[in-house]
Amino acid sequence: MNEKKIRIFALAKELGIDSKELIQHCNDAGLDVKSSSLASITPDERDVLMAHLAKVRTPASVKPDEVVNPARDASAADRVGRVRSIRTLGPLGAIRRRTRDEDEPAAEEPGPVTAAAVEIPEAGPP
Repeated sequence: MNEKKIRIFALAKELGIDSKELIQHCNDAGLDVKSSSLASITPDERDVLMAHLAKVRTPASVKPDEVVNPARDASAADRVGRVRSIRTLGPLGAIRRRTRDEDEPAAEEPGPVTAAAVEIPEAGPP
């Protein structure tokens, strides 16, 4: 009885599936396997697992070459908001600030402010 055991992670890599998915398939096939990718199965258990995978994976359901394009919902166009335009900026040295002339016309500039003399009465003792 010198059977070489097979690690779950190695078999998963060989089959091109995730090891956790392979452990789930082992449980579905009725094999008692630890939930670790380092767990091992015998060649007989591997044969049982491969037979189970052959039943589960039908040729019609597995088409790796087929590209799936999502269908666009007709009502999705109604939900699309306003498209914002993207303003392109030149090189960093070309950034300039707007002047007051480019903004709204400013109101008349007030004249110079002068300080008026204000008398402060002296307060008596508190």
